[in-house]
Amino acid sequence: MKSAPMTTADRTTLPQSVKELLDASTYVVLSTSRRDGTPQSSVVWAGRDGDDVVMATRADNAKAFNLLRDPRANICFYDPTGPVNQYTIYGSVTVSEDGADELAASLSAKYVPSRPDPVRYLGETSNHTKPWLVLRLTPERIHEHH
Repeated sequence: MKSAPMTTADRTTLPQSVKELLDASTYVVLSTSRRDGTPQSSVVWAGRDGDDVVMATRADNAKAFNLLRDPRANICFYDPTGPVNQYTIYGSVTVSEDGADELAASLSAKYVPSRPDPVRYLGETSNHTKPWLVLRLTPERIHEHH
């Protein structure tokens, strides 16, 4: 297992291979900690803002509650063209409403490009009544397995 070097005391620069996978429609698994310490994992859509990984969720989802209580999290994913190439990014997550609707629509368009109007679709098909949130994972450590 290879670890990417950290570029500062509290931040890691994403390798180009990771950036390319996050810019594509690669599904990631977000893991957070429940109140009792057990893991809660969810397959999510993800994007990138510089070296931060951005995801969207509704405010009433377990991952949102978990991250507001404990911001430590990780995501894992693999390269679908070479599944032996696996990545885990560890870091802390900030939770915000700023730009959340736009991010949710952008991720919807990226992962399901056949939807003609992602904003309307997300509003009409959701059983959630709470607002969208941006989950911003700032990488602190990356493990690459090849």
